[in-house]
Amino acid sequence: MIFVIDEKAESGQKTFARFLPSCALPFMKADTRKTLFSFLTELVVYSILITFYFFLVLHFLGSWLEGLGKESIKLYALVAITLIIGQAVLLEWVTTFLFRLLRGRSE
Repeated sequence: MIFVIDEKAESGQKTFARFLPSCALPFMKADTRKTLFSFLTELVVYSILITFYFFLVLHFLGSWLEGLGKESIKLYALVAITLIIGQAVLLEWVTTFLFRLLRGRSE
C-alpha cells in the first residue's frame, strides 16, 4: 500500500495524500487507478453498511424471523427474499447518497 501526494488534483485543489494499491501504480493509467480506488472505497463503505444492516435486522427481527421459520416456512421465505431485496435497494441508495454528498454530483 502506498500513499501518493497529488498536487495536481482535477478539481484544482491540493490533495495531500491519496491511497493507492501498490500493485496498481506502475502499469495502470490514471483513470484506471481512479476507478480502482473508487471501487475499493465503495466496497469498504458497502461492507460496513451491510454489516450494520445485518446486526440491525438480527437485533430487531431475529426472534420474530425464528418463530416465523418454525410456523410457516413459505411465509418465512417470502419475508427473507423481501429483506434481501430491500437490503440491496436501501444500501445501494444510501451508498450512492453518501458518495454524492462527499464527491458532489459529478459521478
